[in-house]
Amino acid sequence: MNPPDYRNEGRSWLTGRPFAAEVVARAGLWPLSPAPLAATAGQSLRRGHSPADRRACIRRPTDNMALYWILLFLCGLFALVEHSRPPALRNMIDAPWILMMVVVACMIGLRWETGGDWFAYVAMVDSLSWTNLEYALSRPDPGFGLLTYFAANGGGGMTTVTMFSGIAMAVGLTVFCRNQPRPWLALTAAFPYMIVVLGMGYIRQGIALSFIMIGLIVLQRSSVLRYVMVIAVGAAFHSSAALFVPIAALAQARNRLWTMVWVGISAGAAFFLFLREQADTFITNYVEAEYNSTGALVRVLMTVLAAGAFLLFRPRFQLDERERTLWTWLSVIALAFPVLLVVLPSSTAVDRIALYWLPLQLFVFSRLPDALAPDIKTQRLITLAIFIAYAVTFYVWINFADNAFGWVPYKFKPLMETFY
Repeated sequence: MNPPDYRNEGRSWLTGRPFAAEVVARAGLWPLSPAPLAATAGQSLRRGHSPADRRACIRRPTDNMALYWILLFLCGLFALVEHSRPPALRNMIDAPWILMMVVVACMIGLRWETGGDWFAYVAMVDSLSWTNLEYALSRPDPGFGLLTYFAANGGGGMTTVTMFSGIAMAVGLTVFCRNQPRPWLALTAAFPYMIVVLGMGYIRQGIALSFIMIGLIVLQRSSVLRYVMVIAVGAAFHSSAALFVPIAALAQARNRLWTMVWVGISAGAAFFLFLREQADTFITNYVEAEYNSTGALVRVLMTVLAAGAFLLFRPRFQLDERERTLWTWLSVIALAFPVLLVVLPSSTAVDRIALYWLPLQLFVFSRLPDALAPDIKTQRLITLAIFIAYAVTFYVWINFADNAFGWVPYKFKPLMETFY
């Protein structure tokens, strides 16, 4: 017998209660630990029901996904017609790009009840509606605490949180992608998982990744100090971003010893400020609980593929010494993720850390056509192959992933109706 279909009522299959009430009842006040977070829509459907049962009970008409496919194909179309840009022209931003970033920011920021952890974040905002600012800032992620405090008490509610995350993602993508020779190809690679899944599902980590993308460009062009400051801002929204602070030492081709000394000091300070209280929680709720993500292997392998391509064809990538050193180390680290998936009992723990290596895919694949092919025709064939690969990946995820129903249908708050 199929379980009762509470999906259209926004209720848990376990108790029949609204998802937000289910989360609050299980977790109490925010911050919620990963185990209670699993009691949101996606995980409630997993317990006690086979994948076939879940898919049978969830209506998935193809037109539910129209907005996602339209934007992905637009990115792919622009990627196919664009030419590689020299470094002198990479700071230029044209009208189509600005329009696309506005659409991306609004798609993320003005959605309603769309995204895997939507009701969990609603519970976080609601939990701060009766607290003071001091309490909000005392939480492990003070930046996100401040954001949710103003969301809960400023009248904007959940839209304040989603709009901030949407703008942060659009700015981060603009800074990072426009510094690549083929920005539209980089955006195509970013769309399926970085924008749709991460940007609309893992709000805190999505904001943190946006600052990491900005930080990586700062590290390539400017001082290490500015990089550390940008990463610190990102860590204020998700403390795990502080793990990227030591990357600054690896990126230095010269004066590495001195850089490692003071970056080590900065990393120690970052751990004390952001990770000390969260480390035990992370180990308990992810590693010791053997919490697993079904799509972790695919996501990790895509990053490993980018890392392998970069290391294999590294002499063909036109990079300065600082860029080459930075992305070589990031690629080497990425190769360790499959090993960690085998060694550690929790694939989710590896998956959450590997998310910060998603920019490696954008960096490598946006340069791959120029690295592998001298003529425009072959470059476009490689571009088309990259687009098809990401389109197929997105098709498989949106149709067969256990928690993809959280993104379908897409709801646009200003209209309060779905796009089909």
